[in-house]
Amino acid sequence: MEACELETRMLLLGRLHLRAAREEDWDRWEVIAAERDRLRALNLMRQENVKEEHTMMRCVFALNTGRCGSMTLAKVLAQHPQITALHEPIPRLIEFSPMAYVHPNSDQTRLVIYVARNDLIGTVNGQGKLYVETANKLTFFAYALARLYPQSKFIHLMRHPVDVIKSGIRRKWYDGHSWDVGRITPQSGRVNGAGWQELPVSHKVAWNWVETNRFIFEFMDTLPPHRKMTLRLEEMEKTLPELWRFLEVPPLANPRIEPWNAGPRYGIKAEFEPFLTKIGGDVLRRSGYEIDRGAETHGPAQTHKEMAA
Repeated sequence: MEACELETRMLLLGRLHLRAAREEDWDRWEVIAAERDRLRALNLMRQENVKEEHTMMRCVFALNTGRCGSMTLAKVLAQHPQITALHEPIPRLIEFSPMAYVHPNSDQTRLVIYVARNDLIGTVNGQGKLYVETANKLTFFAYALARLYPQSKFIHLMRHPVDVIKSGIRRKWYDGHSWDVGRITPQSGRVNGAGWQELPVSHKVAWNWVETNRFIFEFMDTLPPHRKMTLRLEEMEKTLPELWRFLEVPPLANPRIEPWNAGPRYGIKAEFEPFLTKIGGDVLRRSGYEIDRGAETHGPAQTHKEMAA
């Protein structure tokens, strides 16, 4: 079986497998699982022949919750002649993100991201450029990416949680948004003693911020220092010198940093803050952000207060 045919079949089987699970059609689920396992074995044998190729690939991924400057970062980096920076390349992997969250180290997760990105990364590297992607849907593929591409690096992109949560509420996260199928939910079905379906939308979005950043922190803890960096949206401009060094490219003089894709957050009350503080724990502490600020000054700098992507 040709490599492209094998990869296509695996990708389609992954989608059918998730659909069967959502529809609770367990007979079909078992049939698909058996065929998936057979093709997975074939694929892993084939992948043994491309390890050297992966070892040399240069790529950087910005792990984030969304609504925290991913588009802003991509547009800044895209100005550099030695970088190809993409925000949400196709396929976006929306429906696969929850699968990667539940099974971050599985062969299927590695296969999905390999099929979706390997040719793209290889093409960019073939042009002599560094590949950078800032799509938040790649966050839960971090373990798979780190294993597939040993030269890869990762940026933990953050923004003040109150701003992220308000933006998510405005965008109708967990409230009918077309991408809700790609949002994570607690595996236990409960948060802080309450059933997931009982929670108001604002609390669901707050949980998303906490859980996504918890995942990122735990992943980053597995990396050596030279493969990871933290970047806060509010401090992007003053952090640029460190960013260029991390990416191992010459500094770009005076790149444009504008509030792309920003929207008003006014009129949304931060009634979720006590809940966020209660469940945030170590994640809030490690983020470096304070919740009880008593004013609408979000984050350490106001210059980029309304940046979002």
